[in-house]
Amino acid sequence: MNGLECLNTLCTTGQLPERLFPPEARGSRLRLVLQALDGSLAGASQREIATALMGRQRVQADWTDPGDHLRDRIRRAIRRGRVLMNCNYRDFLA
Repeated sequence: MNGLECLNTLCTTGQLPERLFPPEARGSRLRLVLQALDGSLAGASQREIATALMGRQRVQADWTDPGDHLRDRIRRAIRRGRVLMNCNYRDFLA
């Protein structure tokens, strides 16, 4: 039934019905990873990347926190982006 509904909606509106294609649950995390990777490849520092992604106030408040949570999040995002870039993206797409 979904196939027919998709085809019918596509023919009448030119778009697929959004309710049948929910957003990827990992979408926001992947967006952060790809943006962090892009910043890193462009030569930005980890702090500059954090500022662009999290905002100046958050970075000013949390960057020197002894737990390094924000720094670790940015480092992990960059590392995951590099892993995806170096052939692991095929696993992600499967």
